[in-house]
Amino acid sequence: MILTTGQFERATGITQRTISYYNQIGLLSIKKYNGKRMLTDLDLIILVKIFIMKISNRRLKDIGNTNLESLSLFDLMKDLEEMNEQILHLLICLEQFENELYQRDHIINLLYYMNIFLQEYVEKH
Repeated sequence: MILTTGQFERATGITQRTISYYNQIGLLSIKKYNGKRMLTDLDLIILVKIFIMKISNRRLKDIGNTNLESLSLFDLMKDLEEMNEQILHLLICLEQFENELYQRDHIINLLYYMNIFLQEYVEKH
């Protein structure tokens, strides 16, 4: 399936400007057909990978240093699953924190897990 960038924007809300920028910095290799920029199925798969990596808080510069074509969706899904587990753990800690009327041990425990999350998923990427 081949879509123009305009059709793609209408279908996804991802702007032509974003697609153009990703093409400009080398994340995509969009070809022109009859004067229009067209997205192929491979481009769509690469965009899925880019967006998963962005959700995982990776910078575009780091994404650009990755071979997106050979990168496994399974590995990216594992990253999201790990991130989800950490978020669920944080939510449990927050719930305990709220229910325990702000006891010091719960505050320390909450801050410990928040720090781990920040180190693993925010500052690392």
